[in-house]
Amino acid sequence: MKIKLYKPRNSLLSDYIECIYVLTQTNEEDSAEYLTFPTVFTIVSISEKSSAVVRGNTLTIAHDPDAGIETGLVGNFNRPVFVRYRGAINEITVYFKPLGLNAFLDGDLASCGGGDFADFNPFSDYKTRMAAILALGSDEEKIESLEFYWLSKLKGFEQPVLEAIIDKMLDDEGRSLSMAELSKISGFSRSTIHRLFKLHLGRTPSEFRKIVRFRNILREHLAAKPEARLTEITYSLNYFDQSHMIKDFKALTDFSPKKFFSKITKLEDGQIIWLFL
Repeated sequence: MKIKLYKPRNSLLSDYIECIYVLTQTNEEDSAEYLTFPTVFTIVSISEKSSAVVRGNTLTIAHDPDAGIETGLVGNFNRPVFVRYRGAINEITVYFKPLGLNAFLDGDLASCGGGDFADFNPFSDYKTRMAAILALGSDEEKIESLEFYWLSKLKGFEQPVLEAIIDKMLDDEGRSLSMAELSKISGFSRSTIHRLFKLHLGRTPSEFRKIVRFRNILREHLAAKPEARLTEITYSLNYFDQSHMIKDFKALTDFSPKKFFSKITKLEDGQIIWLFL
């Protein structure tokens, strides 16, 4: 399996898209299996001549020469997902920033369907254009054409208070704020904030906060010196104590922090973190 990650080249897209990666696998290669973990990003994947089967938290993508385009939206998973690739794979995956995908849709994110791995077909020309993009010869051509397509769909997103709340939850200085404090600052009730999160992010504020903390642990631990201790990171991220951090960590990964960090694989300079099986 080969993965190549790209940052958006267009400055407009970089406001909404975190990264894009191209994943390929040949029939001659061993089937790939890995665990991926909850993220604040909304993930859209497309693959050609493949079929996807979802059973619980297991996603199997298998080569199918008679199939067309498989498209999927991953917007709300709060447990590890076991991913299997079988046979030849030609896939492009887009990581949209929090709220980012809403800027391209005619409706809100919730209108794209429920579930963790919803079929994603937001535009009448979507699958036709994705098939043409995947058929291009080089990764560079695929990325250029994909960016052009998403730019053609850009409408913008007008929800400044919600954007401000999420910015505070992602910001180092604001990550300790409670929902009551965020409600007071924003002028929105907690029930309104909850509704807006579900509508435009597909998850609750508490789920989002837990994942932000988890991803901050990954970032700070992987960037720390070897002698850095998890206890130091625990308190810097405003957990009550280390047992609180470990409980949340296990809920999102099924592993203790020590075991998790001994097993993970960092791809593309740590921008993708999977656990291969």
